Amino acid sequence: MEFLLDKIKMLVNMLLFHPRSTTTSVILLFLVIAIGFYVNRKRDASGKVSFIDRTKTGVICLRLYETEEGHRKHNWLIPLWMPESNLLLTVRMLLPKGEYDIRACWRADISSYLKQGIFTAQPIQKISVYNLSDLGKFKVPAEMPVEFKLSPEGNKAQIDSPNTSLLEFAPDKPPFPLTLSDSAMDKLGAKLEKAKKEKLWELSIVDDRIMSHLEYEVKSISRKLDGMTIKNKELESNMDGVCRKLKTLQKDSGAEKKTAG
Repeated sequence: MEFLLDKIKMLVNMLLFHPRSTTTSVILLFLVIAIGFYVNRKRDASGKVSFIDRTKTGVICLRLYETEEGHRKHNWLIPLWMPESNLLLTVRMLLPKGEYDIRACWRADISSYLKQGIFTAQPIQKISVYNLSDLGKFKVPAEMPVEFKLSPEGNKAQIDSPNTSLLEFAPDKPPFPLTLSDSAMDKLGAKLEKAKKEKLWELSIVDDRIMSHLEYEVKSISRKLDGMTIKNKELESNMDGVCRKLKTLQKDSGAEKKTAG
């Protein structure tokens, strides 16, 4: 990086402070503009410059923050695409009721993080990543499973969720679809499409807590059904008693009429 900046400074000095022909000046000016354009293309969503091809290395992730009154409590790093392994992940995790921020990001290696478990919340300061998108916000109205996946959208790629209709979010900070706006990701969608036609491994990862959550829901429904069954039996018993009383009253009424006759 320093070498490139030194070369740019040298060209600028030659262009501004050394006399030369118009043609040479135009060529040098063109080179400076081309280099400046190339460097600008290598900026990420936060404005930093890097020459690593993040569409071929590392891991593209979703960074999910749980917030409380605007303050971030902790976060998760959810891997979605490992280009070197041609591994595309669909991740489904159980989110408690609350408010969340999300952002697409890139990290060179997450092996140490994976050992701790991707569904284990981490302190904010322990995770350093390269941002790839703008920030999205949403609310989870009640504890529920939420799915995240990376999919192509034209030449670009985006992170989406089929559970969008169950979430609450403001129109000015929509969480989904979350487009990877970094310039280095301009052709990631096309690369994903190509990978799908060749050797692409697709894997679904499901939070273990979802099964526990479902089991709890099933037990709750079973208890409610048992309660309804008991109430139905009580109603049937009460109805039978009422019917017996009505028949008894009808018989008594009929006997009184015969006696009166």
